[in-house]
Amino acid sequence: MTVAELAGWSLVVLAIGFALWLLVHPWHERRRQPRGAAARLTPAQQQALADIAPGLPPLTPLLRDRLATRVAAFLADTRFHGAGGFVVDDACRVAIAAQACLLRLQPDADGYPAVRDIVMYPDAFWVHHEAPDELGLVDDEPDLLAGEAWDAGRVVLSWSDVQAALEGDPVNVVVHEFAHQLDFDRPDTTGAPPMDDYREWSTVMREHFDDLRETGSPVLDPYGSENPAEFFAVAVETYIQNGADLARAHPDLYRLLDAYFGLGTAGPSRSLDSGAGSPG
Repeated sequence: MTVAELAGWSLVVLAIGFALWLLVHPWHERRRQPRGAAARLTPAQQQALADIAPGLPPLTPLLRDRLATRVAAFLADTRFHGAGGFVVDDACRVAIAAQACLLRLQPDADGYPAVRDIVMYPDAFWVHHEAPDELGLVDDEPDLLAGEAWDAGRVVLSWSDVQAALEGDPVNVVVHEFAHQLDFDRPDTTGAPPMDDYREWSTVMREHFDDLRETGSPVLDPYGSENPAEFFAVAVETYIQNGADLARAHPDLYRLLDAYFGLGTAGPSRSLDSGAGSPG
């Protein structure tokens, strides 16, 4: 065999090897298609979702079906870990997934691709933060938290607080922490979800953030005055938990949130396919 023939056969072998590698390591497909894209809820998970439905905002049949699909994908793509003696079961997984996915029911939303791990404690947990605050100071005292969101793809939650939200508590730790995850899904964390045009969003959110800091609010948790990122998370959990009162107290803020999330929490639910929501 000549040198030219050997070179030709070498190229053929390399091409075949590369094709086989793509079959075994379809990185490009994996990025476009999450592992949970074709997932389906098991009968036990379907029952768990039905059990918590009274604790969620009323949804149209279209959005109920979409929620089930998004929950199945979320469960397939996310690892749950028990901490502090907590044992994670289907009821826990579905309760977390359903509340998180309420924020991603837009027709073309892609869930939370960066979130890979959720750590569950039975109750509020102590955390010692070593990072300096805005003044450059490090607090020696630990904080007692109901939830925490990391921009490295982890969310930590208290199960008792998750249950309290489903029972009507105005604080919803799942929605709050996953609102932060939406904020993390942008180049800078300044209190907004991914979207194409931030002009109206910036104007309305800044006005109400300033009002909360200066005069307070009858429905928004004062914790939202900490910074714009916390204000966004507080506003979103108020929209989910107490939409009617938010619409009465801050109608333009409610309209802004409802235009994005489209759940109609102040009244009858409507379909996002009618034009609401503009996920980036």
